[in-house]
Amino acid sequence: MEEIKEEEREQAKEKDLPSFDDIDLSLLHPRERARLERSFEAQHMSHDQKERLSRITEVRFDEAMREYTGFGVGGAVEALVTVKHVKGLKAVMEFAHDSGVSYLFLGKGRNLLVRDGGMLGMVIRFGGEFCRCEMMRTSDEQAKVSVHAGVELKEFARFAEAFHLSGYERFVNLPGTVAGALQSGHSLRHLSLEHKVEEITVLNAQQKEITLQGKSLRFEGGKLKLPRTTPILRVLLKIAIQKSDEHHEERKLYPEGDVFSIAPFADPEKVEARQLIADAGLQGVRVGSARVSTLHPDFILNEGDATARDLLVLVGLVKDRVKQSSGVALEQKMIVVGNDKQR
Repeated sequence: MEEIKEEEREQAKEKDLPSFDDIDLSLLHPRERARLERSFEAQHMSHDQKERLSRITEVRFDEAMREYTGFGVGGAVEALVTVKHVKGLKAVMEFAHDSGVSYLFLGKGRNLLVRDGGMLGMVIRFGGEFCRCEMMRTSDEQAKVSVHAGVELKEFARFAEAFHLSGYERFVNLPGTVAGALQSGHSLRHLSLEHKVEEITVLNAQQKEITLQGKSLRFEGGKLKLPRTTPILRVLLKIAIQKSDEHHEERKLYPEGDVFSIAPFADPEKVEARQLIADAGLQGVRVGSARVSTLHPDFILNEGDATARDLLVLVGLVKDRVKQSSGVALEQKMIVVGNDKQR
């Protein structure tokens, strides 16, 4: 399978404008085929489209994504958009639908990898009024908190501490946003947000605000099931109020120093990914400047000048070795977008 993929990549490099006639798509894995089809359909934004986008929102064109992702690598995105209120988000989504420009939403980019060749379309991130936590209702034992799309986990932890809301002290050491944690399942197992959610407000494809409650919320393995192009606007959480003034010591939960890192794998049901990787003897294994952490084996570190390709090759190696040693197929939670070669 890998030989087929490499052969097709070499064929593509030989031509400036390859067509589907040059590639037998039936030989590719369905996901690889879908990604290839999308890459052929994608087109650069026109000058007029860029001008229009600049008038309706804050935008940076051809922005290197290494500054916005946890692993610190990645080519340039065609347009990095920052929205600061719902009206602005609606305008950007209307633009995307009218112009056919693709887009995805960015929290803190903890589980996002942009390939070295960059990507077309827009990456949309949240600022301004999207970075608010609000106490909506409280009793002696329970509070309801509205958490908006751009609120980071560490900011939420400090808000919870200030209002004596229990159970989120360790979030202060976690990167990412609350909304991103819900959609990726990325939170400590015993502190899953799934059971705290009362309702979630999203923006649908028609730019209408929709509030989902109860059975309308679908979780699988702690992960909220929503289309990637459907943004969460805010989350209403129901949280117990802490009765004591006990101070919880902060623990370092992430890899050594301030190096860029990523945890690409989801934990299987009965064992943690870090244990499987350690048992396979993979601590310290490297490809280029990407290295499996010796202290936190479920993390891969960027030692300075790693590339997206280094990471992807190392992820593939880890998955293969773990499968050989334990029989467990690690699920990749890392989202990979973009192109392998320069656009």
